[in-house]
Amino acid sequence: MDGSDACGAAAAAAESLTGSYATDVALSVCLLVLSGLFSGLTLGLMSLDVSGLDIVISGGDPQEAEYAKTILPLRKKGNLLLCTLLLGNTLVNALIAILSASFTSGLVGALLSTGFIVVFGEIMPQSICSRHGLLIGAYTVNIVKFFVVILFPVAYPVARVLDFCLGQEMVSACKTAWPVNALPQALSAEARSALRNSATMQGTIFNKQELNKLVEMHVRDARADINENEGNLLKGALKFSEGTVGGIMTPRLMKNRIMAGSAQPR
Repeated sequence: MDGSDACGAAAAAAESLTGSYATDVALSVCLLVLSGLFSGLTLGLMSLDVSGLDIVISGGDPQEAEYAKTILPLRKKGNLLLCTLLLGNTLVNALIAILSASFTSGLVGALLSTGFIVVFGEIMPQSICSRHGLLIGAYTVNIVKFFVVILFPVAYPVARVLDFCLGQEMVSACKTAWPVNALPQALSAEARSALRNSATMQGTIFNKQELNKLVEMHVRDARADINENEGNLLKGALKFSEGTVGGIMTPRLMKNRIMAGSAQPR
């Protein structure tokens, strides 16, 4: 093959798929945005477990509660959501590679598509969504629902297989879980309802020791509105079922002294 044949082959290899290089670039940018959306939402939405969203709805900030209400119905279908996001991400990444190869050589196209996908389709979106997953998930929930419908014929069978093989996601059975009927009346009705619902919902379930540590962390954190006395009350309530009558009784001798002291004239 002479030089002219080689140039002709290279030109044919780099021929535009749509007939216009500008169109190829524009489509590549749009696909890159979708790649970032799928990648970021995979991390942002899947990190929001169902019980956590229910707690935010029950007692969180009003604006965050609205975001959680918007996301919750979609998040309950965890495996279907996961399959949709991963299939969409894989599909758009493959299309980006094909389009970038159409207006560059094979090696250069592969390097460009890899670099753009890693930086703008993976690192940046995941960094943003890991910090603002609730906000971004609420504003993009309709877009995700659209792709759930589009990819349903492929995503749904895979999701059903996952449901059958793996069961419920992120469920932690705790034999030492605090019985909900022993919740102290000092807790608000919303808090009692959230804890009651979390016992039967998908999500992260904590045992007594873990809840005790969470209370300590919230007492130390200045952003939480739990003071030391309230923290001690909550930790005491966690030990309520372990207490005995003998542990809280006052000895008779001490009782007599207290009564004698109170009986003295002032």
